[in-house]
Amino acid sequence: ISMKKYSLAIITGFMILCASAIMPGRAYAIDEADDNKIQDGVYVDNVDLSGMSKEEASKAVDDFVNSYYDEKITLGAGKEETEVEVADLNLEWLNKDIANEALGIGRKGNVVNRYKQLKDLEHEPIVLNVEFGINDNTAKKLVEKIAKNFNQEAVDAGIKRENGNFIITEGHQGIIINEDDSIRKIKEFFSDGWLSTNSKIELVSQIEEPKGSVEELSKIKDLLGSFSTVCGSGATGRIQNIINGTEKINGSIVYPGEEFSADAAMGPYDASTGYALGGAYENGTVVQSYGGGICQVSSTLYNAVIKAELEVTQRANHSMTVSYVEPSMDAAIAGTWKDLKFKNNTDTPIFIEGYVKGGTVYFNIYGKETRDPNRTIEFVSETLSTTPPGVTIHETDAPFGTITVASAGHTGIEARLWKVVYVSGKEVSREIFNTSKYKASERVLNVGTRTDNATAAGALRDAINANSEDACNSIIAQYGSSATPKEEPSQPQDPNQTGDTTPADNPDNTTTGDNGDGSTNPGTSVTE
Repeated sequence: ISMKKYSLAIITGFMILCASAIMPGRAYAIDEADDNKIQDGVYVDNVDLSGMSKEEASKAVDDFVNSYYDEKITLGAGKEETEVEVADLNLEWLNKDIANEALGIGRKGNVVNRYKQLKDLEHEPIVLNVEFGINDNTAKKLVEKIAKNFNQEAVDAGIKRENGNFIITEGHQGIIINEDDSIRKIKEFFSDGWLSTNSKIELVSQIEEPKGSVEELSKIKDLLGSFSTVCGSGATGRIQNIINGTEKINGSIVYPGEEFSADAAMGPYDASTGYALGGAYENGTVVQSYGGGICQVSSTLYNAVIKAELEVTQRANHSMTVSYVEPSMDAAIAGTWKDLKFKNNTDTPIFIEGYVKGGTVYFNIYGKETRDPNRTIEFVSETLSTTPPGVTIHETDAPFGTITVASAGHTGIEARLWKVVYVSGKEVSREIFNTSKYKASERVLNVGTRTDNATAAGALRDAINANSEDACNSIIAQYGSSATPKEEPSQPQDPNQTGDTTPADNPDNTTTGDNGDGSTNPGTSVTE
């Protein structure tokens, strides 16, 4: 053990002698320098402490730090920025003994370390940094406040059509601040010597760029396809639904390669989204359903889309024919399995304009026309076969011979739609565009048998049980006035339930505006 101590003493002495030999002018400074003065070349951030006493250095650093409390810190995310006062951040100065640390440079540690520090000072200054910390709760409140002001959804570039002109608006970024990561970044910023850097913290955020640009939307100038259908007018649920559905589609922008869903644009179909009860098909009959009427909207849009020659990716015909378009020119909406979808197969955005005016639904598709001006197209509906509707007859307690039409019935049809192309007025191609099959539905008749003539009543019941309309008409004609009932019913008749009338929910009755078509009846059944 004595030998080891002796050897260590020899080695230490040798190193001191070497240091004295190498740097005789500084050897005395190591041992005999004024312990109250800081070595030349020592800085705290950008404050030169050379030759200062500890007290002088402390005051200099204090003044330096205090000057920064009047500064502002910029916090940014994307294009958004805000400033906060340093004095409001409740920063904690973590290394207030930094003047003492500066004084110890070249004096503390073993002789080798002291020597190395002094040699380093001959080549470049030694810079110490003031260290700060920010309270977790303060940082959290700061980020939450900024997130509340910064967080926003992206607003896409917009376009609308007014008085025949397009008006385009620029979009802006969407920003979501990642609060946990931003708190960590703020704490790191203040602990990593921020006094020596710029005073901006870029918060951690997710930036969502807006869709579209003014330049892109400015290319929308030309009418590519248009179509209209008569829907009637009046304060009916069906008209309300048509107007509501059309307004929801109006103004839609479809960018190149994007797919548009009419159902997604118009739904959901309930009172909270502006829909009312209207006539719709369900299992071959007409029912009242929320959104009844929106299939006329989708069918009108469908015809504008195919005239614009956009790519139809989904289309389904109704279960039975409708009156507002020819067979194979309709597009039903029902649940998730019947929808009108199409893709923008052009190189520029398209704009959909839809409105209801004067009892007519209009749709126009605008974009950039690139088709040959000498080329025109036509869509032609062809009926391939028909199936006449049957008849179902029910007995009622109405006066003898009274017939009311509960359902007018539908003729079953098989049809196809041809796309015909002309160049300079000459047909150059004709191809099948789609095929459709519509079910036949029976006419439903209610026949009254109430009379004091038992023979007449019995004969008419036999004809009803035989489900023979001809036999019913024959029995009614045979007995005529001789089958007058004993008394009239005590309650007044519904005007739609006397004579040969057409009830308001007949899908072919365009006068009332209650054409049957598609919608979804929430919580009950799916109709189309």
